[in-house]
Amino acid sequence: MQTERLNALSRGWREILPSDVRFEIAQASDYTSELSVLENEDIRNARKQRAEEFSTGRHLLKKILSKMNVSFGDLTVTPNGSVKTGSSVTCSISHSGGFVFAAAAPASSFQSIGADMEVLEDINPEDIEGYIPQTEFRQIISDLSLPRAAVSFSLRESIAKCFGNFERRFIDFAEVLIDYKNNGAVEILPISDYMQKKFLRDSHRSFYYDYIVNEDFILTFFCINFH
Repeated sequence: MQTERLNALSRGWREILPSDVRFEIAQASDYTSELSVLENEDIRNARKQRAEEFSTGRHLLKKILSKMNVSFGDLTVTPNGSVKTGSSVTCSISHSGGFVFAAAAPASSFQSIGADMEVLEDINPEDIEGYIPQTEFRQIISDLSLPRAAVSFSLRESIAKCFGNFERRFIDFAEVLIDYKNNGAVEILPISDYMQKKFLRDSHRSFYYDYIVNEDFILTFFCINFH
């Protein structure tokens, strides 16, 4: 059963990720990676499950970087919570429901990537009401056929991870509005002055994002690319 779910999640990730983004996914209990002194310092106060997920995430990311022939040292956490890697790649790690996901892409193609994976039933609309615009919250509660609360939360997590890779701050959830379309697509609209400036497009930079509901999981991806 777990193998089938893992395969389904892998297919879901491949569907929404650009072709030049590499990824690995595994059960958190499948791997134990030998962590460096600095990496262990990042999780010195973490509970056992969190430490296991951290170790697996590092294992998967190091596996990807090795395949990309990218040298790496300690994969520590930056002050804004992102994973610190070399300047030639951008990466993202997510974990939920006993599974861990890691992705990396060349910095020559992507300024930054952000990915998030959440168990649908873990996201309650009432828990995020105070963190998102009221217009969006009304959209969420008006249509119970789509897990919009999970989409709303997880897409923002992806955006935060993406911007957290190169900014010194995470975005506030209320800085963007996620507008839901009738066909299930979404549009991300910047609200704050900061995000409006970041979303300005020119010939060298564009934003790509997508999501997929995969059985009981929501998978989301957001990136800034140079294509």
